[in-house]
Amino acid sequence: MIVLLIGLGYEKGFGIFCGTGAMYRLFDINGNLKTSIDKIAVKQVVDDGEANYVATSSYVLRVNKLDFSKRDTIWSNRATCIYKFRDSLFIGSLNGLYLYRADKSVVDMGKKYAVFKNRVSFITASSNGTVWVATFGGGIAALKNGKLIRVITQNHGLPSNVCKTLLAEKDHLWVGTDKGAAKVDIIGDSLIIRKYSEADGLLSDNINVIHEFNGNVFFGTSKGLSYFLNDENNFESTCDLNMVSFLSNGVRYLTEGITYFKHDQNNIQFEFVAISFRSIGDIVYEYRLIGSDTTWNKTRQNILNYPALPSGNYEFEIVATNKFGKRSETRRVLFTIEQILQERIWFRVLLICVLLVSICMISLYFYKEK
Repeated sequence: MIVLLIGLGYEKGFGIFCGTGAMYRLFDINGNLKTSIDKIAVKQVVDDGEANYVATSSYVLRVNKLDFSKRDTIWSNRATCIYKFRDSLFIGSLNGLYLYRADKSVVDMGKKYAVFKNRVSFITASSNGTVWVATFGGGIAALKNGKLIRVITQNHGLPSNVCKTLLAEKDHLWVGTDKGAAKVDIIGDSLIIRKYSEADGLLSDNINVIHEFNGNVFFGTSKGLSYFLNDENNFESTCDLNMVSFLSNGVRYLTEGITYFKHDQNNIQFEFVAISFRSIGDIVYEYRLIGSDTTWNKTRQNILNYPALPSGNYEFEIVATNKFGKRSETRRVLFTIEQILQERIWFRVLLICVLLVSICMISLYFYKEK
């Protein structure tokens, strides 16, 4: 039998609390059942001293930890998530966010702020007292002292407005969405948002939970667990640019040194690739061909063609930049297309000399005829 496990935790003096999609149970340390509440679909469990708040698909209970004997229904509707903050309880629902106060009054936060009319999927708080709320369709929102201070959406750089989970720290925030994860660095009023997806090594873009432990960030996805070292250099990866081939009239040549071509070998092609596995499909190449044009141009293609270059000395330069702004080393290829006979200086000097001699001889001839 497959059981959907929602919550599992041990507390000394009470036992092992277990919430599933069908029941809420308390076991002793040996695994013997002490008491249970059956036929409830547990969504989340939050500690409250001698009791636990239990969010279910039908209501929110405050349950005595010792034997489940005292059960208070504090919310009579479906809850998607809950979060205890100071002496209040935030309740997420399909219809938005509600605040359950210590005096048992309830505040509909959606009536105060439109973003909280969206379905709420996750609630947490950072150490500086900011409460963060993830919504389905409205992005994420921040509350401080009961007031809305910030809303962050896809327009600001999130992968999606369908946010499923959060991990809040003092100066940054991890956001899990249905289209990947994002790290949000908060610097005063400014935001720096970095997005991560399957192209960066995640097993899936559908992120259900995020957790940090021992310097690693773990991503629970719909296809399994992924984790990265929580280090910007590790996330941003490197960007290594390689020249795959250098061709003239379809013939491959080495990229080192200077290559000399005849005048009719002037159909030049470059093939290159940047290796940056966390930026697959998101590489920008900047290039120029000195001797033809010194202007830097941009492309996302891996092939450049120069089908009919005139004779001259050339230097091809190219550099790659991944999606995190990491630049590769600049690669260079030097080559020369030889001049045709008419373009060579010695030929032109000879031609001028022959012309001058011819003019002199003709002039001398006419002078003698006079």
